[in-house]
Amino acid sequence: MQAAAGNATPLMAYTIVYAFSNVVLPLLGPIVVVIAHALG
Repeated sequence: MQAAAGNATPLMAYTIVYAFSNVVLPLLGPIVVVIAHALG
């Protein structure tokens, strides 16, 4: 990916998004379940 783009910007963006998703998604899961349970 870095060779195709010619620089490390896409790799950096991927790294940030991957790290963000590894933190946010596990925290967001139980919240979504509670909201779904409250609405249902």
